[in-house]
Amino acid sequence: MTFLHALLLGIIQGLTEFIPVSSTAHILVVSEILGIPADDKVFSFSVIIQLGTVVAMLAFFWKDIWHIVTAFLLGIKHRDPFESLNARLGWLILVASIPA
Repeated sequence: MTFLHALLLGIIQGLTEFIPVSSTAHILVVSEILGIPADDKVFSFSVIIQLGTVVAMLAFFWKDIWHIVTAFLLGIKHRDPFESLNARLGWLILVASIPA
């Protein structure tokens, strides 16, 4: 995989990650169109750029995440788990994360 291929796949990842389509599928389709062999390197690259997306989201929303986590923990400590909006949001995120 060349630098240009990696750049193009990274752009596709960035454009399709936050819309309700599979960014992974787009990466695989474009890799096939460009003739990039679907080997471990493409899979590893896909995993790495998706981790980059997670890191970018954490970096962008770190203050919000911090407020939610601290309110959640303080709500547990004070035995009033729904004492603030952020504490309630923490519980809702926790419940929504439980697999069906």
